[in-house]
Amino acid sequence: MKIQRVTNLSYCGSDRNISANANYPKNETLQSDFEKLKQNKTLTYIAGGLGIIFFAALAKFSISKISKAIKSSKVQLPQENVVTVQKPRFLYHMTSKENYDSICADGCIKKSRIDDGVFLSDENTIKNKYDDNTLKRMVQWYGGYMQNIGGPQSQSHKIVILKVPVNPEEENLYKWRAIRLVGADNEGLSNEWINFADIGKEELNQLWQRPLEFLCKNEIPAEKFEKIAEIDLTTLPQREFVTRFKELANI
Repeated sequence: MKIQRVTNLSYCGSDRNISANANYPKNETLQSDFEKLKQNKTLTYIAGGLGIIFFAALAKFSISKISKAIKSSKVQLPQENVVTVQKPRFLYHMTSKENYDSICADGCIKKSRIDDGVFLSDENTIKNKYDDNTLKRMVQWYGGYMQNIGGPQSQSHKIVILKVPVNPEEENLYKWRAIRLVGADNEGLSNEWINFADIGKEELNQLWQRPLEFLCKNEIPAEKFEKIAEIDLTTLPQREFVTRFKELANI
């Protein structure tokens, strides 16, 4: 019975095939060759298994490297419409020459009765975010040209600009918000002040693109600000009013 099963197999122990006319080897030889066949198959399976494990590990390593490379490349790719927000290191207080003289006499910038603080602006708002008409009206307001509608009094029509450094350890004293402008799209804007520490949060970046105003909750002593400009508005040409103001503002 054992010999019958072998007659239909190829004899792996040599280069010839078993045929019906061949001299059959003894049972011991068949068993020995059969054991060798099993060993060869086992080694083949083991080698195949190790190969699969090796290539799987190699694939995992390659995927990991590719993933890291993709992530790295994503960081370096330029992105459109990304708002870069940085906390301003300096803020600016604009006032009339007459009010500045009072500030010097008092030794500090006193808090406004509105919102109980000192109003300030940042460089980017003054130089880039206001349209020309809005900036001109604001400057003329401080210069005493709108006393009939509640603006400050100024006979000199001069304005003074003060530079206030924002120290990191005093950031908790400052707040900010987007300005609601007359004739602009103010939908969704709130009058609520936002903590200075929240500057840079992604959900606030759209607000940061608008004109901003800042509020210091304390009076600002004279030793913490610097006078950087005094501008006589009567000398500014009407057609180039805003351009000349920005040149003289020293911001």
